Amino acid sequence: MKNILVVALTALLAACGGGREGSQPAEMSDPASVRLPPPLKPGQVLDPESLYAKRWPGRSALFRLNEELGFEVPPGYKPFWYDGARELVRPPAKWDQIPIVQSLGFSFFMPDFRGYTPDNYLREFDEDRVDVISIKHVGLGQERPGEPGRYPPNMWTRVLEGSSSVAPVEREGLTCLPSMTSLGQFDFCVSAGDGGFPQVALEVPRPPFAKWQVNPLMMARYFTPNHGGIEVVWTAHVKHAANWQIIDQQVWKFFEAWRIERPADGIVRMGPGPSVVVPAAERPLDDAE
Repeated sequence: MKNILVVALTALLAACGGGREGSQPAEMSDPASVRLPPPLKPGQVLDPESLYAKRWPGRSALFRLNEELGFEVPPGYKPFWYDGARELVRPPAKWDQIPIVQSLGFSFFMPDFRGYTPDNYLREFDEDRVDVISIKHVGLGQERPGEPGRYPPNMWTRVLEGSSSVAPVEREGLTCLPSMTSLGQFDFCVSAGDGGFPQVALEVPRPPFAKWQVNPLMMARYFTPNHGGIEVVWTAHVKHAANWQIIDQQVWKFFEAWRIERPADGIVRMGPGPSVVVPAAERPLDDAE
């Protein structure tokens, strides 16, 4: 996990597609001037000279993972202030002009699942940021018993076969197998999968942390046959380990809320809202704040 931060930033920017803003066909009726406002706290005034103010796009970014599976990601959930973000396709846009990307990435912050704000967008590392490094459509096949890949039941079987002398332990709703490597101590964990959400496989570092683990991260990497076969990778600071399920479920809530289909007229217009409204009962535990 030594290079996770570099991988995360690379993956988040790699999802940029072609097509400049303002290049929408004339037949699209949605005015390009319509913008979502930036997420400000009550009474907060945005510095007009900040990168946040100058680069805030006010419109979602559009992506496709294949011909039919598309997403409309609200503007605050990707690093929009980088130069490459200017190339993203935003609504209104023709479906066929939306780029098909290898994977979809975005970020959100605990405990309220918001995106980048004027207060946090320039922090190189934030203990409350969750980086969804990759959501990738890979097709079916890994779910078959004994198949290689990242389907949690098959991964667990392989790990057990290689660690017969270590007994699994139950931690925070996960079944875990402690392991020690040259990079330090960590748990490989799997969940049971319930409530309509997929099974998850997690690597969770445990103290004492190695000297290079200044900001120890847990990483979820798993395959699910949902939606025709999806692989997911996300990272979060290990202080949020008790809330792994809340984090993973929020990733899937965003997946469903932002998912779009080819419109009848072939033109994608601005969606109804910027985020998912999360009931207070589903928000993270106090120790994550």
